Amino acid sequence: MHRILPIFTHRPNKIQLKCGPRATAYTALVPLPNNSNVSGSLIQGVAVARVHHSKITEAQVAGLRSDLEQAASQAGGRLIVDLTEVELLTSAGLGMLVQLRVSCEAGKGRLVLCGVAPVIRDVLRITRLDKVIPARDDVTAALRDFA
Repeated sequence: MHRILPIFTHRPNKIQLKCGPRATAYTALVPLPNNSNVSGSLIQGVAVARVHHSKITEAQVAGLRSDLEQAASQAGGRLIVDLTEVELLTSAGLGMLVQLRVSCEAGKGRLVLCGVAPVIRDVLRITRLDKVIPARDDVTAALRDFA
């Protein structure tokens, strides 16, 4: 039996697999998360993750953070989080966004929010997080930050 070793290529959303003594490379597309927390897609090399919760509280943070970090890692830290469905963001959710921003920037990427409700935009402004995590109106506007 041969061991299969993943070898990451320069494209973060693909994994190259090599197997056996005369290794033949196989490239597989790694899917972005699509579950009850988020649905993801890759647009112009940027992961776009839409959050499927009306509230982001401590109860949702652990699973949501994991899914968003997975999406970010598959796009080299380049992540847009679409908060269109989110109406409430608690301090636990704010902390998750800060941690996510740090993870994205560690991978030489960037975190951008879009579809942010006015109430959440106010919270970002009051906490001054709007200075370090940009919030755009929609995905198209957020993609311009990566151009």
